[in-house]
Amino acid sequence: MEIDGSLGEGGGQIIRTTISLACIFGIPVRISNIRANRKEPGLRPQHLQAVKSAAELTRSEVDGAQIGSRALQFIPGKPLREVSLRIDTGTAGSTTLIAQTLIPIGLFCNSDFDLEITGGTENPLSPTIDYLQRIVVPFYQELGGIVKIDLVRRGYYPRGGGIIKVRVLGAESHPHTVDLEVSREGSSRIQEANACILSVCRLLPEHVAVRQARSAENELRSNQINSIATETDFGAQAYSPGSSILVYSKNTGRFIGADHLGQKGKRAEEVGKEAAMEFVQELKAQCAVDAHLADMAVTLLSCIEGKSSFTTSRISSHLQTNLHVASALSHSEHKITIEESKYKIELVGKNP
Repeated sequence: MEIDGSLGEGGGQIIRTTISLACIFGIPVRISNIRANRKEPGLRPQHLQAVKSAAELTRSEVDGAQIGSRALQFIPGKPLREVSLRIDTGTAGSTTLIAQTLIPIGLFCNSDFDLEITGGTENPLSPTIDYLQRIVVPFYQELGGIVKIDLVRRGYYPRGGGIIKVRVLGAESHPHTVDLEVSREGSSRIQEANACILSVCRLLPEHVAVRQARSAENELRSNQINSIATETDFGAQAYSPGSSILVYSKNTGRFIGADHLGQKGKRAEEVGKEAAMEFVQELKAQCAVDAHLADMAVTLLSCIEGKSSFTTSRISSHLQTNLHVASALSHSEHKITIEESKYKIELVGKNP
């Protein structure tokens, strides 16, 4: 099957979704125009490691797996039933995006994976390790997947060196359809929401994490959210300095979070405030799944026989692209409807 890598948002998400679903459904694919509109077109280290690792886990054949390659052919093999694998990007490339590629393969190929992934754990345009652990993993579990992710060391740009450990028990998992919506009665009063804050820094004064957290707290309280649990994390080992913050909800049946990274020259207060503002916007939409998780959900739900649904705050280019790729590879069907402040995605998946 031919997949145009310049389609829609035209980034690495097309590669990850295509490779995951190709392995799960056993479909040979050729991806062309890889990241054609990006500043550095073609495969980057994190994409390359995701492709190579997927090939190793499924004994697949790959042609074009080199840095900078703009075309890739991937012929899936037979997935291994049990495997341990160490993956090193050699850079600050995103460990979380590699994990995002490989976890669905384990879940839907009935495989047990133990993965150690080295690289960046907090990257621009990627979910942070905290978002993965506290938003994405609970979503996997909501679907019946058995997944565990442990953080060994954080890795920031430019040296990376972060380490995460991923365990997937696909043989014991039982993925099932879901219907995730938030009733109007249960979400009409934003002040009833519970918010959690995790503010982190490495190789920086601890007040950076504290200031990020306080600013986020102030923004939440200004929006009448007063039930707040705050956690700060600083002082542990890392190879490069950096900071991040995650503001998220622990309300049952809601998978809402907003993560932001610190930047050189940007005040910690701005970082915390922006994360809280994004979280509040997601909350006000009264949706069950935030806009960032929505496109990840499509990959999983397209592999589950039957109709699933969820509500989300907006239709991102990533979501639109993932729906297109998933439909092509899994023959899943989807429908999008507008419901007041949110969008409802209905997706009919197919068993591999």
